[in-house]
Amino acid sequence: MVETLVLVRHAKAQKRVEGLDDIDRKLTLAGRRSFETTATQAFSYFAKTDRKDMQIWTSPARRARQTAKIVGRVLKIEYGSIHDSIYADTPDQLVEELKQAEGCVIVVGHNPVLQDILTTLSGNEHAFGKAAVAVLGNIEPDFSHADLLWFAQGPESSRWKVLTKLEDVTVAAGMRIANNYQAMLDNPYDEEALHQYRISLRSARSLLAFIEPYQKLKQNRNIEHLLKRLQDDTSDLREYDMLCKTIAKQEAKLVLESMEKFGSPTGSNAFPRLAEAAKRQRDEERLRYSNRMAKASTRKLVEEASDELINTEWRSDVEIEGISREDIRDRFETMRRKYLKILAHTDFEDHEETHILRKRAKRLRYISKELSSLLGADHARMTSDMKAVQDQLGDICDARNNQRIVNKLLPKHGKAALRQEATAFLGTQRAAEKLAVAELKNMEDKLKAAPSAPQPEQQSEM
Repeated sequence: MVETLVLVRHAKAQKRVEGLDDIDRKLTLAGRRSFETTATQAFSYFAKTDRKDMQIWTSPARRARQTAKIVGRVLKIEYGSIHDSIYADTPDQLVEELKQAEGCVIVVGHNPVLQDILTTLSGNEHAFGKAAVAVLGNIEPDFSHADLLWFAQGPESSRWKVLTKLEDVTVAAGMRIANNYQAMLDNPYDEEALHQYRISLRSARSLLAFIEPYQKLKQNRNIEHLLKRLQDDTSDLREYDMLCKTIAKQEAKLVLESMEKFGSPTGSNAFPRLAEAAKRQRDEERLRYSNRMAKASTRKLVEEASDELINTEWRSDVEIEGISREDIRDRFETMRRKYLKILAHTDFEDHEETHILRKRAKRLRYISKELSSLLGADHARMTSDMKAVQDQLGDICDARNNQRIVNKLLPKHGKAALRQEATAFLGTQRAAEKLAVAELKNMEDKLKAAPSAPQPEQQSEM
């Protein structure tokens, strides 16, 4: 008869949903990963045991068969045989089959059958959670009693559920970069295509900053280096696009003011020569940029960055322990507090300090968007409050960039009429910068007074 009986409940599986037969429910990614990570320790009782007489019996249910395969890999024994009795509502038939077996039998199955057998043999109630392992010996021939030799409760799969969600986000980030890069190649003169490509790069860099404590450092640094090279390559074209848009907006604003004052659009085409000079430079830069983007070396950078994001490597302790929702929220709160500290000490007259603060504000917004399901509504609302600050920082930086580019254009296109237009336009940008700085200072106290997000209770998994 059986000398040793090992009971193993299947790992965390899909929830019951209409249209999916119970027998077809499979392990969730978090369930599989959590058991794969902890199974070696769970079966350490057999570390020095001769395993030639071991056999695995499994329920026909897909989730049990998947769990049994993991057990087989850990113990380095045959996958085993399927027994319908393990999937039954009562343990009676399974017990009769076990009475006829020999050696060590590992039964991978379900509650309440496994729970009933464990309670009957050990004489005590034991919470037998998902992926739990119980080893019983000295079994009475009539299966009325046995000694509980080893017990390992199953892992809490929620920590791997969070890690799996992070992986989903990094995979999506890698795919977006590749797709947006191709879209930009297909439409080199589409400003929106460039905009979406830049967003995908910036969003991915924000994610990298967030997951740095959890990711293998070498890979994190490598991906950041690749993405920075790709984003830096877009900067000049983006700035010329922004200048052309700002000139058009200023002309539209003057037209509106003219209509209100004089009833006619006397302010239209207020900067025709400047607009033409900016457009000419933008088109030249777009051609240079398109040629750079089409090079095999650039495609290789994009492919490498995308592949690395899709195949994110985690630190060994993260692989073993997973990540909790509290870890994610604490990490975000730490980054937010650091941002607020920098905000409190930023000199908005300093171009570099303002630019750095803007990048940090963008980073928090991208992270909040990508990880909204993990951070919760309170963090999302706090980040929404910061949007107005980021917009003002953007207005400041754009106005300063516009001034810098226009001053750079003048030596190339230095006619008197153009200089007159440039002088007028520069005045509008200095005024816009001054207004944005004043509004930002008014908003600063409100943002610094925002409370930390409450920590919601941990949601249990069923």
